[in-house]
Amino acid sequence: MAIILSPVWSQIRKSIAGITYYSGPGHPILARMKNMPVNPNTPAQQQTRQAMAQSVYLWEAMSSADRAAWGVYAATLTPSRSGRETFIANHGFAYSMNARGITAITPGDAPPYMAGNFEITNIGYSPLIGVGLGFSLSWTNNTLLDAVAVWQISGLKSDARNFFKGPFPASSLGSVAAPASSSVTHEIDDLPATGVYFVKLRFCTEEEPIVINSLSILRCVANEVLV
Repeated sequence: MAIILSPVWSQIRKSIAGITYYSGPGHPILARMKNMPVNPNTPAQQQTRQAMAQSVYLWEAMSSADRAAWGVYAATLTPSRSGRETFIANHGFAYSMNARGITAITPGDAPPYMAGNFEITNIGYSPLIGVGLGFSLSWTNNTLLDAVAVWQISGLKSDARNFFKGPFPASSLGSVAAPASSSVTHEIDDLPATGVYFVKLRFCTEEEPIVINSLSILRCVANEVLV
């Protein structure tokens, strides 16, 4: 990191030619290379932005009665949120997944008729049993609503790594049905190597009312079964 001492640069701020200038303690001018986004404007990011914009448009066009119903539902969540925020989050996710090929999700704007968070429990992983290289994901859908489990998987990580927030590669997106009132174990058996991976996992109802559960990030250890 450079420290600029010349008075000529005493008023410079922001970025020029890939270098960012800013003031630090004691007010010298500091300079560093401009940070680049991890995934600048990728197709997946563009689809997510379009999905959010579509959800905002639908909210603005919604009847006052339906907005009020979304507000009633949102107040029962933990933590509670506004009806607008809840609708845009739920539908933004559903539209984004739909646009990225998760066709089992059919977005709609009917308000949820149940109260509280979408109850998916026993979320976890276990070693692979069938032939392949990977691990098994498991969960229990305690509701009367058919859902879709959607995941993304990180690249191979160090065995010492215990936490990971992303980014998760868009190419690792996958999904499987999570039927109402059922427990499911699903095998991921096509990973490139044994070791530690992180899985971002979320559940969304197949049809309206569109609800999603809280995001889970699982640390999974892939094993290989040859026979």
